[in-house]
Amino acid sequence: MMLNRSLWSITRQHPVRLTGTTALLILGTGTYLAQAWFTAHTLAALVAGRGEAALGWLAGVVAVAVLRVAVNIVQTRVANGLGTAVRLRLRRELTEAALSPARLHDTAERSGIARLTITDGIDGVDVYVSKYVGHLLQVFILCPVILIAIFLLNPSLALVLGGCLALAVLAPRLWHRLLRSRGGAQWDSYERLAADFLESLQGMKTLRLIGAVGRTRARLDGRSDELHRATVATMRTSLFDTALVDFAIQAGIVYAAATAVWAATGTGQPTVEVYLLLLLASELFRPIRELSRHWHAGYLGLSAVPGIDALRASTVTNPPAATDGDSSTATLTLTDVGFGYAGGIPVLRGVSCTLRPGTITALTGPSGAGKSTLFDLILGYLQPETGSVLAAGAAPGSSHVSVVSQHSYLFSGSVRDNLTVARPDATDADLHAAACAAGIHDEVLALPGGYDAILAEGGDSLSGGQKQRLSVARALLADRPVLLLDEPTSALNDSLAHHLMRTLQSVALTKVVFMIAHRTETLDFAGRILHLEDGLLVEHELVGRE
Repeated sequence: MMLNRSLWSITRQHPVRLTGTTALLILGTGTYLAQAWFTAHTLAALVAGRGEAALGWLAGVVAVAVLRVAVNIVQTRVANGLGTAVRLRLRRELTEAALSPARLHDTAERSGIARLTITDGIDGVDVYVSKYVGHLLQVFILCPVILIAIFLLNPSLALVLGGCLALAVLAPRLWHRLLRSRGGAQWDSYERLAADFLESLQGMKTLRLIGAVGRTRARLDGRSDELHRATVATMRTSLFDTALVDFAIQAGIVYAAATAVWAATGTGQPTVEVYLLLLLASELFRPIRELSRHWHAGYLGLSAVPGIDALRASTVTNPPAATDGDSSTATLTLTDVGFGYAGGIPVLRGVSCTLRPGTITALTGPSGAGKSTLFDLILGYLQPETGSVLAAGAAPGSSHVSVVSQHSYLFSGSVRDNLTVARPDATDADLHAAACAAGIHDEVLALPGGYDAILAEGGDSLSGGQKQRLSVARALLADRPVLLLDEPTSALNDSLAHHLMRTLQSVALTKVVFMIAHRTETLDFAGRILHLEDGLLVEHELVGRE
Protein backbone atom coordinates (compact mmCIF):
# COMPACT_ATOMS: atom_id res chain seq x y z
CA MET A 1 0.00 0.00 0.00
CA MET A 2 2.23 2.76 -1.28
CA LEU A 3 1.66 6.40 -2.18
CA ASN A 4 4.31 7.67 -4.57
CA ARG A 5 5.40 11.21 -3.71
CA SER A 6 5.86 12.26 -7.32
CA LEU A 7 2.40 11.09 -8.40
CA TRP A 8 0.86 12.48 -5.23
CA SER A 9 2.31 15.94 -5.97
CA ILE A 10 0.77 15.78 -9.46
CA THR A 11 -2.61 14.66 -8.10
CA ARG A 12 -2.71 17.43 -5.47
CA GLN A 13 -2.70 20.00 -8.27
CA HIS A 14 -6.39 19.14 -8.75
CA PRO A 15 -7.75 19.53 -5.19
CA VAL A 16 -11.43 19.90 -6.08
CA ARG A 17 -11.56 16.72 -8.15
CA LEU A 18 -9.44 14.83 -5.64
CA THR A 19 -11.67 15.88 -2.74
CA GLY A 20 -14.83 15.04 -4.68
CA THR A 21 -13.49 11.64 -5.71
CA THR A 22 -12.52 10.70 -2.15
CA ALA A 23 -15.70 12.05 -0.54
CA LEU A 24 -17.96 10.20 -2.98
CA LEU A 25 -15.92 7.03 -2.54
CA ILE A 26 -16.31 7.22 1.24
CA LEU A 27 -20.02 7.93 0.83
CA GLY A 28 -20.41 4.90 -1.44
CA THR A 29 -18.55 2.65 0.97
CA GLY A 30 -20.50 4.19 3.84
CA THR A 31 -23.69 2.82 2.31
CA TYR A 32 -22.34 -0.66 3.08
CA LEU A 33 -22.19 0.34 6.73
CA ALA A 34 -25.79 1.52 6.58
CA GLN A 35 -26.67 -1.71 4.83
CA ALA A 36 -24.96 -3.66 7.63
CA TRP A 37 -27.06 -1.77 10.18
CA PHE A 38 -30.34 -2.56 8.39
CA THR A 39 -29.27 -6.16 7.69
CA ALA A 40 -28.43 -6.80 11.36
CA HIS A 41 -31.85 -5.57 12.44
CA THR A 42 -33.53 -7.60 9.67
CA LEU A 43 -31.83 -10.82 10.78
CA ALA A 44 -32.57 -10.18 14.45
CA ALA A 45 -36.23 -9.53 13.67
CA LEU A 46 -36.50 -12.68 11.59
CA VAL A 47 -34.93 -14.83 14.33
CA ALA A 48 -37.29 -13.29 16.89
CA GLY A 49 -40.27 -14.04 14.65
CA ARG A 50 -41.17 -10.40 13.99
CA GLY A 51 -41.93 -10.61 10.26
CA GLU A 52 -43.48 -7.18 9.76
CA ALA A 53 -40.54 -5.46 11.45
CA ALA A 54 -38.14 -7.51 9.31
CA LEU A 55 -39.87 -6.28 6.14
CA GLY A 56 -39.43 -2.68 7.26
CA TRP A 57 -35.72 -3.18 7.91
CA LEU A 58 -35.39 -5.03 4.59
CA ALA A 59 -36.86 -2.01 2.77
CA GLY A 60 -34.02 0.00 4.27
CA VAL A 61 -31.51 -2.48 2.81
CA VAL A 62 -33.03 -2.03 -0.67
CA ALA A 63 -33.09 1.77 -0.39
CA VAL A 64 -29.43 1.86 0.62
CA ALA A 65 -28.50 -0.42 -2.30
CA VAL A 66 -30.25 1.90 -4.76
CA LEU A 67 -28.48 4.92 -3.23
CA ARG A 68 -25.13 3.15 -3.57
CA VAL A 69 -25.66 2.57 -7.30
CA ALA A 70 -26.32 6.30 -7.84
CA VAL A 71 -23.33 7.34 -5.73
CA ASN A 72 -21.01 4.91 -7.54
CA ILE A 73 -22.06 6.26 -10.95
CA VAL A 74 -21.28 9.83 -9.91
CA GLN A 75 -18.05 8.81 -8.18
CA THR A 76 -16.81 6.98 -11.27
CA ARG A 77 -17.40 10.06 -13.42
CA VAL A 78 -15.62 12.36 -10.98
CA ALA A 79 -12.71 9.92 -10.63
CA ASN A 80 -12.39 9.61 -14.40
CA GLY A 81 -12.38 13.40 -14.59
CA LEU A 82 -9.51 13.52 -12.09
CA GLY A 83 -7.54 10.92 -14.06
CA THR A 84 -8.19 12.74 -17.34
CA ALA A 85 -7.11 16.10 -15.92
CA VAL A 86 -3.86 14.62 -14.58
CA ARG A 87 -3.23 12.71 -17.82
CA LEU A 88 -3.73 15.75 -20.07
CA ARG A 89 -1.66 18.05 -17.90
CA LEU A 90 1.18 15.56 -17.51
CA ARG A 91 1.15 14.62 -21.20
CA ARG A 92 1.34 18.29 -22.21
CA GLU A 93 4.21 18.86 -19.78
CA LEU A 94 6.16 15.80 -20.92
CA THR A 95 5.60 16.58 -24.60
CA GLU A 96 7.09 20.03 -24.08
CA ALA A 97 9.99 18.43 -22.22
CA ALA A 98 10.56 15.90 -25.01
CA LEU A 99 10.72 18.76 -27.52
CA SER A 100 13.17 20.79 -25.46
CA PRO A 101 16.51 21.65 -27.11
CA ALA A 102 18.42 19.52 -24.60
CA ARG A 103 16.55 16.35 -25.52
CA LEU A 104 16.28 17.01 -29.24
CA HIS A 105 20.09 17.14 -29.42
CA ASP A 106 20.84 14.42 -26.88
CA THR A 107 22.59 11.67 -28.81
CA ALA A 108 21.85 9.16 -26.04
CA GLU A 109 18.10 9.79 -26.22
CA ARG A 110 15.93 7.20 -27.97
CA SER A 111 12.58 8.39 -29.29
CA GLY A 112 10.90 5.07 -28.48
CA ILE A 113 11.55 5.58 -24.76
CA ALA A 114 9.99 9.04 -24.73
CA ARG A 115 7.04 7.76 -26.77
CA LEU A 116 6.42 4.91 -24.31
CA THR A 117 6.55 7.24 -21.31
CA ILE A 118 4.20 9.79 -22.87
CA THR A 119 1.68 7.16 -24.00
CA ASP A 120 1.58 3.94 -21.95
CA GLY A 121 3.29 5.44 -18.90
CA ILE A 122 0.84 8.33 -18.57
CA ASP A 123 -2.12 6.05 -19.27
CA GLY A 124 -0.95 3.97 -16.31
CA VAL A 125 -0.74 7.13 -14.20
CA ASP A 126 -4.36 7.88 -15.15
CA VAL A 127 -5.47 4.54 -13.67
CA TYR A 128 -3.28 4.99 -10.58
CA VAL A 129 -4.68 8.46 -9.88
CA SER A 130 -8.33 7.80 -10.68
CA LYS A 131 -8.55 4.42 -8.94
CA TYR A 132 -5.76 3.80 -6.44
CA VAL A 133 -5.19 7.20 -4.78
CA GLY A 134 -8.82 7.70 -3.73
CA HIS A 135 -9.07 4.20 -2.30
CA LEU A 136 -5.83 4.69 -0.36
CA LEU A 137 -7.16 7.89 1.21
CA GLN A 138 -10.39 6.04 2.02
CA VAL A 139 -8.47 3.36 3.93
CA PHE A 140 -6.87 5.92 6.25
CA ILE A 141 -10.09 7.90 6.71
CA LEU A 142 -12.85 5.30 6.88
CA CYS A 143 -11.20 2.25 8.45
CA PRO A 144 -10.38 4.02 11.76
CA VAL A 145 -14.02 5.17 11.99
CA ILE A 146 -15.30 1.59 11.53
CA LEU A 147 -12.75 0.31 14.05
CA ILE A 148 -13.96 2.83 16.65
CA ALA A 149 -17.55 1.68 16.10
CA ILE A 150 -16.48 -1.94 16.68
CA PHE A 151 -14.55 -0.89 19.80
CA LEU A 152 -17.70 0.63 21.28
CA LEU A 153 -19.47 -2.71 20.83
CA ASN A 154 -16.63 -5.10 21.71
CA PRO A 155 -13.23 -3.68 22.75
CA SER A 156 -11.37 -6.99 22.66
CA LEU A 157 -12.54 -7.77 19.13
CA ALA A 158 -11.55 -4.25 18.04
CA LEU A 159 -7.99 -4.78 19.31
CA VAL A 160 -7.57 -8.02 17.35
CA LEU A 161 -9.10 -6.56 14.20
CA GLY A 162 -6.88 -3.49 14.60
CA GLY A 163 -3.81 -5.75 14.55
CA CYS A 164 -5.04 -7.54 11.43
CA LEU A 165 -5.76 -4.18 9.77
CA ALA A 166 -2.24 -2.90 10.59
CA LEU A 167 -0.74 -6.07 9.14
CA ALA A 168 -2.74 -5.73 5.90
CA VAL A 169 -1.80 -2.06 5.49
CA LEU A 170 1.81 -1.96 6.71
CA ALA A 171 3.24 -5.39 5.87
CA PRO A 172 3.80 -4.61 2.15
CA ARG A 173 6.17 -1.83 3.22
CA LEU A 174 8.59 -4.55 4.38
CA TRP A 175 9.58 -5.35 0.77
CA HIS A 176 8.83 -1.98 -0.76
CA ARG A 177 12.42 -1.62 -1.97
CA LEU A 178 12.40 -5.05 -3.61
CA LEU A 179 9.11 -4.35 -5.37
CA ARG A 180 10.32 -0.93 -6.50
CA SER A 181 13.56 -2.42 -7.81
CA ARG A 182 11.78 -5.14 -9.76
CA GLY A 183 9.20 -2.66 -11.03
CA GLY A 184 12.03 -0.44 -12.26
CA ALA A 185 13.67 -3.39 -14.02
CA GLN A 186 10.36 -4.26 -15.67
CA TRP A 187 9.86 -0.70 -16.94
CA ASP A 188 13.46 -0.52 -18.19
CA SER A 189 12.88 -3.73 -20.16
CA TYR A 190 9.65 -2.29 -21.52
CA GLU A 191 11.49 0.87 -22.61
CA ARG A 192 14.25 -1.06 -24.39
CA LEU A 193 11.72 -3.19 -26.25
CA ALA A 194 9.67 -0.15 -27.25
CA ALA A 195 12.74 1.76 -28.44
CA ASP A 196 14.08 -1.16 -30.50
CA PHE A 197 10.65 -1.87 -31.98
CA LEU A 198 10.05 1.75 -33.03
CA GLU A 199 13.50 2.05 -34.59
CA SER A 200 12.96 -1.23 -36.45
CA LEU A 201 9.71 0.04 -37.91
CA GLN A 202 11.27 3.36 -38.91
CA GLY A 203 14.21 1.63 -40.57
CA MET A 204 12.36 -1.35 -42.05
CA LYS A 205 13.27 -0.52 -45.65
CA THR A 206 16.95 -0.16 -44.77
CA LEU A 207 16.93 -3.39 -42.77
CA ARG A 208 15.51 -5.28 -45.74
CA LEU A 209 18.05 -3.78 -48.11
CA ILE A 210 21.01 -4.76 -45.97
CA GLY A 211 19.58 -8.18 -45.06
CA ALA A 212 19.33 -7.48 -41.34
CA VAL A 213 15.66 -8.37 -40.81
CA GLY A 214 16.48 -11.75 -39.22
CA ARG A 215 19.01 -10.29 -36.80
CA THR A 216 16.59 -7.53 -35.86
CA ARG A 217 13.82 -10.07 -35.26
CA ALA A 218 16.14 -12.06 -33.00
CA ARG A 219 17.02 -8.93 -31.02
CA LEU A 220 13.34 -8.08 -30.56
CA ASP A 221 12.67 -11.66 -29.42
CA GLY A 222 15.42 -11.27 -26.83
CA ARG A 223 13.96 -7.98 -25.63
CA SER A 224 10.52 -9.61 -25.37
CA ASP A 225 11.90 -12.49 -23.29
CA GLU A 226 13.69 -10.02 -21.05
CA LEU A 227 10.42 -8.13 -20.46
CA HIS A 228 8.61 -11.41 -19.76
CA ARG A 229 11.15 -12.44 -17.11
CA ALA A 230 11.05 -9.01 -15.46
CA THR A 231 7.24 -9.04 -15.45
CA VAL A 232 7.06 -12.52 -13.89
CA ALA A 233 9.55 -11.51 -11.18
CA THR A 234 7.47 -8.44 -10.37
CA MET A 235 4.25 -10.43 -10.32
CA ARG A 236 5.82 -13.02 -8.00
CA THR A 237 6.65 -10.34 -5.45
CA SER A 238 3.28 -8.66 -5.88
CA LEU A 239 1.39 -11.96 -5.43
CA PHE A 240 3.21 -12.58 -2.13
CA ASP A 241 2.07 -9.10 -1.12
CA THR A 242 -1.53 -10.01 -2.01
CA ALA A 243 -1.31 -13.32 -0.16
CA LEU A 244 -0.21 -11.62 3.06
CA VAL A 245 -2.97 -9.01 2.81
CA ASP A 246 -5.57 -11.75 2.21
CA PHE A 247 -4.22 -13.71 5.20
CA ALA A 248 -4.64 -10.68 7.47
CA ILE A 249 -8.19 -10.07 6.18
CA GLN A 250 -9.29 -13.68 6.51
CA ALA A 251 -7.75 -13.99 9.99
CA GLY A 252 -9.70 -10.94 11.15
CA ILE A 253 -12.99 -12.14 9.68
CA VAL A 254 -12.59 -15.66 11.09
CA TYR A 255 -11.86 -14.27 14.54
CA ALA A 256 -14.91 -12.00 14.28
CA ALA A 257 -17.07 -14.98 13.25
CA ALA A 258 -15.77 -17.02 16.21
CA THR A 259 -16.53 -14.11 18.54
CA ALA A 260 -20.06 -13.86 17.12
CA VAL A 261 -20.65 -17.62 17.57
CA TRP A 262 -19.36 -17.49 21.13
CA ALA A 263 -21.61 -14.50 21.91
CA ALA A 264 -24.63 -16.24 20.35
CA THR A 265 -23.91 -19.42 22.35
CA GLY A 266 -23.84 -17.50 25.57
CA THR A 267 -27.10 -15.59 25.02
CA GLY A 268 -29.15 -18.36 23.48
CA GLN A 269 -29.88 -16.47 20.26
CA PRO A 270 -27.99 -13.84 18.26
CA THR A 271 -28.79 -10.22 19.09
CA VAL A 272 -28.59 -7.16 16.85
CA GLU A 273 -25.16 -6.40 18.34
CA VAL A 274 -23.85 -9.85 17.38
CA TYR A 275 -24.99 -9.53 13.77
CA LEU A 276 -23.70 -5.96 13.59
CA LEU A 277 -20.27 -6.94 14.88
CA LEU A 278 -20.00 -9.70 12.30
CA LEU A 279 -21.03 -7.42 9.45
CA LEU A 280 -18.86 -4.49 10.57
CA ALA A 281 -15.85 -6.78 10.80
CA SER A 282 -16.35 -7.68 7.15
CA GLU A 283 -16.89 -4.04 6.16
CA LEU A 284 -13.71 -3.01 8.00
CA PHE A 285 -11.66 -4.84 5.39
CA ARG A 286 -13.71 -3.84 2.32
CA PRO A 287 -11.57 -0.70 1.63
CA ILE A 288 -8.44 -2.88 1.90
CA ARG A 289 -9.79 -5.41 -0.61
CA GLU A 290 -10.73 -2.66 -3.08
CA LEU A 291 -7.36 -0.97 -2.63
CA SER A 292 -5.53 -4.24 -3.34
CA ARG A 293 -7.58 -4.75 -6.51
CA HIS A 294 -6.83 -1.27 -7.85
CA TRP A 295 -3.15 -1.57 -6.87
CA HIS A 296 -2.55 -4.08 -9.63
CA ALA A 297 -4.49 -1.98 -12.16
CA GLY A 298 -2.40 1.14 -11.44
CA TYR A 299 0.98 -0.53 -11.03
CA LEU A 300 2.05 0.37 -14.59
CA GLY A 301 1.77 4.06 -13.73
CA LEU A 302 3.88 3.56 -10.63
CA SER A 303 6.53 1.69 -12.65
CA ALA A 304 6.67 4.57 -15.15
CA VAL A 305 7.53 7.16 -12.48
CA PRO A 306 11.36 7.04 -13.02
CA GLY A 307 10.89 7.66 -16.76
CA ILE A 308 8.37 10.44 -16.09
CA ASP A 309 10.65 12.11 -13.55
CA ALA A 310 13.61 11.90 -15.91
CA LEU A 311 11.60 13.48 -18.72
CA ARG A 312 10.20 16.21 -16.47
CA ALA A 313 13.68 17.04 -15.20
CA SER A 314 14.82 17.82 -18.74
CA THR A 315 12.36 20.69 -19.20
CA VAL A 316 14.28 23.73 -20.44
CA THR A 317 12.72 27.12 -20.07
CA ASN A 318 13.18 29.26 -23.15
CA PRO A 319 14.93 32.55 -22.47
CA PRO A 320 12.62 35.54 -22.13
CA ALA A 321 11.98 37.62 -25.21
CA ALA A 322 14.23 40.59 -25.65
CA THR A 323 12.70 43.98 -24.94
CA ASP A 324 15.11 46.13 -26.89
CA GLY A 325 13.73 45.44 -30.34
CA ASP A 326 10.75 46.10 -32.55
CA SER A 327 9.04 42.77 -33.17
CA SER A 328 7.24 44.22 -36.17
CA THR A 329 10.50 44.69 -38.06
CA ALA A 330 11.86 41.72 -40.01
CA THR A 331 15.47 41.39 -38.89
CA LEU A 332 17.81 38.60 -37.93
CA THR A 333 20.72 39.59 -35.69
CA LEU A 334 23.55 37.36 -34.51
CA THR A 335 25.96 38.99 -32.10
CA ASP A 336 29.28 37.31 -31.23
CA VAL A 337 27.63 33.85 -31.24
CA GLY A 338 29.79 31.00 -29.98
CA PHE A 339 28.81 27.36 -29.71
CA GLY A 340 30.37 23.93 -29.38
CA TYR A 341 29.02 20.44 -28.73
CA ALA A 342 30.06 18.62 -25.56
CA GLY A 343 33.49 17.05 -25.89
CA GLY A 344 34.15 18.60 -29.30
CA ILE A 345 35.92 21.57 -30.77
CA PRO A 346 34.00 24.87 -31.06
CA VAL A 347 31.65 24.89 -34.04
CA LEU A 348 31.01 28.63 -34.09
CA ARG A 349 33.41 31.30 -32.88
CA GLY A 350 32.18 34.85 -32.54
CA VAL A 351 29.68 34.76 -35.43
CA SER A 352 28.07 38.15 -36.00
CA CYS A 353 25.79 39.45 -38.76
CA THR A 354 22.54 41.34 -39.29
CA LEU A 355 20.09 40.32 -42.01
CA ARG A 356 17.27 42.52 -43.26
CA PRO A 357 14.70 42.31 -46.05
CA GLY A 358 15.64 43.37 -49.54
CA THR A 359 17.52 40.37 -50.89
CA ILE A 360 18.14 36.68 -50.41
CA THR A 361 21.09 35.84 -48.14
CA ALA A 362 22.83 32.56 -48.93
CA LEU A 363 24.93 30.59 -46.45
CA THR A 364 27.72 28.44 -47.87
CA GLY A 365 30.49 26.35 -46.40
CA PRO A 366 31.96 22.85 -46.43
CA SER A 367 30.11 19.89 -44.93
CA GLY A 368 30.41 19.93 -41.14
CA ALA A 369 31.20 23.63 -40.99
CA GLY A 370 28.18 24.27 -38.71
CA LYS A 371 25.51 25.59 -41.10
CA SER A 372 22.75 23.41 -39.64
CA THR A 373 23.96 24.23 -36.15
CA LEU A 374 23.63 27.92 -36.94
CA PHE A 375 20.05 27.34 -38.12
CA ASP A 376 19.27 25.39 -34.93
CA LEU A 377 20.49 28.35 -32.90
CA ILE A 378 18.25 30.71 -34.87
CA LEU A 379 15.28 28.38 -34.32
CA GLY A 380 16.00 28.11 -30.61
CA TYR A 381 16.71 24.37 -30.70
CA LEU A 382 20.15 25.16 -29.27
CA GLN A 383 21.29 27.94 -26.96
CA PRO A 384 24.50 29.86 -27.75
CA GLU A 385 27.32 29.52 -25.27
CA THR A 386 28.26 33.13 -25.90
CA GLY A 387 26.57 36.02 -27.66
CA SER A 388 22.92 36.31 -28.63
CA VAL A 389 20.47 35.57 -31.43
CA LEU A 390 17.46 37.77 -32.12
CA ALA A 391 14.84 37.08 -34.77
CA ALA A 392 12.53 40.02 -35.46
CA GLY A 393 13.55 41.54 -32.14
CA ALA A 394 12.66 38.45 -30.11
CA ALA A 395 14.54 35.55 -28.56
CA PRO A 396 15.08 32.36 -30.61
CA GLY A 397 12.31 29.82 -30.48
CA SER A 398 9.66 32.51 -30.90
CA SER A 399 6.92 32.47 -33.52
CA HIS A 400 8.81 34.84 -35.84
CA VAL A 401 10.70 32.16 -37.78
CA SER A 402 9.49 29.58 -40.31
CA VAL A 403 11.76 26.94 -41.79
CA VAL A 404 12.00 24.59 -44.75
CA SER A 405 14.46 21.82 -43.96
CA GLN A 406 16.08 19.63 -46.57
CA HIS A 407 13.89 16.73 -45.46
CA SER A 408 10.69 18.40 -44.27
CA TYR A 409 8.07 16.01 -42.96
CA LEU A 410 4.57 15.67 -44.40
CA PHE A 411 1.88 14.16 -42.19
CA SER A 412 -0.64 11.49 -43.01
CA GLY A 413 -3.72 13.44 -44.12
CA SER A 414 -4.83 15.69 -46.94
CA VAL A 415 -2.78 18.32 -48.75
CA ARG A 416 -5.00 20.90 -47.09
CA ASP A 417 -4.25 19.48 -43.62
CA ASN A 418 -0.51 19.61 -44.28
CA LEU A 419 -0.70 23.26 -45.32
CA THR A 420 -3.15 24.60 -42.75
CA VAL A 421 -1.12 23.11 -39.89
CA ALA A 422 1.01 26.25 -40.32
CA ARG A 423 -2.05 28.55 -40.30
CA PRO A 424 -5.38 26.97 -39.35
CA ASP A 425 -7.42 30.02 -40.35
CA ALA A 426 -6.06 30.10 -43.93
CA THR A 427 -8.69 30.34 -46.67
CA ASP A 428 -8.68 28.43 -49.96
CA ALA A 429 -7.37 31.58 -51.65
CA ASP A 430 -4.45 31.66 -49.20
CA LEU A 431 -3.67 27.99 -49.88
CA HIS A 432 -3.75 28.49 -53.64
CA ALA A 433 -1.57 31.60 -53.47
CA ALA A 434 1.09 29.84 -51.36
CA ALA A 435 1.03 26.75 -53.60
CA CYS A 436 1.29 28.86 -56.76
CA ALA A 437 4.23 30.75 -55.31
CA ALA A 438 5.95 27.42 -54.55
CA GLY A 439 5.15 26.09 -58.04
CA ILE A 440 3.03 23.16 -56.83
CA HIS A 441 -0.56 24.38 -57.37
CA ASP A 442 -1.18 22.73 -60.75
CA GLU A 443 0.24 19.41 -59.56
CA VAL A 444 -1.98 19.48 -56.47
CA LEU A 445 -5.05 20.05 -58.62
CA ALA A 446 -4.04 17.05 -60.75
CA LEU A 447 -4.15 14.77 -57.68
CA PRO A 448 -7.38 12.80 -57.05
CA GLY A 449 -9.31 15.17 -54.81
CA GLY A 450 -7.02 18.15 -55.36
CA TYR A 451 -6.31 19.86 -52.04
CA ASP A 452 -8.33 17.17 -50.29
CA ALA A 453 -6.14 14.38 -51.70
CA ILE A 454 -4.86 12.10 -48.93
CA LEU A 455 -1.09 11.83 -48.63
CA ALA A 456 0.81 8.84 -47.30
CA GLU A 457 2.66 9.21 -44.03
CA GLY A 458 5.87 11.12 -44.60
CA GLY A 459 4.58 12.20 -48.02
CA ASP A 460 5.79 8.94 -49.58
CA SER A 461 3.04 9.16 -52.22
CA LEU A 462 4.74 12.27 -53.66
CA SER A 463 8.05 12.79 -55.41
CA GLY A 464 10.94 14.44 -53.60
CA GLY A 465 10.44 17.68 -55.53
CA GLN A 466 6.71 17.76 -54.74
CA LYS A 467 7.37 17.25 -51.03
CA GLN A 468 9.96 20.00 -51.07
CA ARG A 469 7.64 22.50 -52.77
CA LEU A 470 4.72 21.65 -50.46
CA SER A 471 7.04 22.33 -47.55
CA VAL A 472 7.93 25.71 -49.06
CA ALA A 473 4.23 26.49 -49.55
CA ARG A 474 3.59 25.63 -45.91
CA ALA A 475 6.38 27.95 -44.78
CA LEU A 476 5.10 30.76 -47.00
CA LEU A 477 1.61 30.27 -45.62
CA ALA A 478 2.93 30.72 -42.07
CA ASP A 479 3.83 34.29 -43.12
CA ARG A 480 6.55 34.95 -40.54
CA PRO A 481 9.16 37.71 -40.67
CA VAL A 482 12.13 35.33 -41.03
CA LEU A 483 12.26 32.42 -43.47
CA LEU A 484 15.03 29.81 -43.22
CA LEU A 485 15.59 27.31 -46.04
CA ASP A 486 18.03 24.41 -46.25
CA GLU A 487 18.89 23.63 -49.89
CA PRO A 488 15.38 24.54 -51.13
CA THR A 489 16.10 23.48 -54.73
CA SER A 490 18.03 20.27 -54.10
CA ALA A 491 15.23 18.03 -55.48
CA LEU A 492 14.07 20.36 -58.29
CA ASN A 493 14.96 20.55 -61.97
CA ASP A 494 16.30 23.78 -63.40
CA SER A 495 12.89 25.12 -64.48
CA LEU A 496 11.21 24.52 -61.13
CA ALA A 497 14.26 25.78 -59.25
CA HIS A 498 14.22 28.99 -61.30
CA HIS A 499 10.52 29.54 -60.53
CA LEU A 500 11.02 28.96 -56.80
CA MET A 501 14.01 31.27 -56.56
CA ARG A 502 12.07 34.03 -58.34
CA THR A 503 9.35 33.58 -55.71
CA LEU A 504 11.90 33.78 -52.89
CA GLN A 505 13.30 36.96 -54.38
CA SER A 506 9.82 38.48 -54.16
CA VAL A 507 9.39 37.22 -50.60
CA ALA A 508 12.77 38.68 -49.65
CA LEU A 509 11.49 42.20 -50.39
CA THR A 510 9.49 42.15 -47.13
CA LYS A 511 11.02 39.29 -45.12
CA VAL A 512 14.43 38.00 -44.14
CA VAL A 513 15.18 35.05 -46.42
CA PHE A 514 18.21 33.08 -45.26
CA MET A 515 19.09 29.85 -47.07
CA ILE A 516 21.79 27.22 -47.07
CA ALA A 517 22.84 26.74 -50.69
CA HIS A 518 25.62 25.23 -52.79
CA ARG A 519 24.23 25.06 -56.34
CA THR A 520 25.65 27.83 -58.55
CA GLU A 521 22.29 28.46 -60.24
CA THR A 522 20.74 28.97 -56.79
CA LEU A 523 23.49 31.29 -55.58
CA ASP A 524 22.93 33.43 -58.67
CA PHE A 525 19.65 34.63 -57.12
CA ALA A 526 21.26 35.63 -53.82
CA GLY A 527 22.10 39.27 -53.23
CA ARG A 528 24.35 38.41 -50.33
CA ILE A 529 26.56 35.37 -49.65
CA LEU A 530 27.99 34.43 -46.26
CA HIS A 531 30.63 31.71 -46.02
CA LEU A 532 31.05 29.65 -42.85
CA GLU A 533 34.29 27.78 -42.26
CA ASP A 534 36.42 26.95 -39.20
CA GLY A 535 33.74 28.50 -36.99
CA LEU A 536 34.03 31.91 -38.64
CA LEU A 537 31.49 33.70 -40.82
CA VAL A 538 32.89 35.71 -43.73
CA GLU A 539 30.93 37.73 -46.29
CA HIS A 540 31.83 37.11 -49.95
CA GLU A 541 31.84 39.97 -52.35
CA LEU A 542 29.61 39.53 -55.39
CA VAL A 543 31.69 39.87 -58.52
CA GLY A 544 30.42 40.39 -62.07
CA ARG A 545 26.77 41.22 -61.15
CA GLU A 546 24.93 44.25 -62.24
